Amino acid sequence: GRDVVVVDNYANSSPRVIEALRALTSADLVAVEADLRDRHAMRRAFDIHGVDEVIHFAAHKAVGESVEKPLAYYDNNLGSTISLLEVMADAGVRRLVFSSS
Repeated sequence: GRDVVVVDNYANSSPRVIEALRALTSADLVAVEADLRDRHAMRRAFDIHGVDEVIHFAAHKAVGESVEKPLAYYDNNLGSTISLLEVMADAGVRRLVFSSS
């Protein structure tokens, strides 16, 4: 097994999801409330929790809203990925699973 650290800003989610995951899996998930674009918070999470690989699911995905707010989607989806990649590089983390619709 792996120690799992979930980073979420809860923009389109809720801390209750973490509790549900804990209940379903009996796993001791660590939850960090942070935005991936906040490099300082991400570096702190990497340092505190010893992150050595990443699964990246964080993105906005509502098609209609993305047409209405293209710059917000660009900033969130691309900006968060760039920030995460920079923090990973600084920490020497080379393993990434990236999911995208």
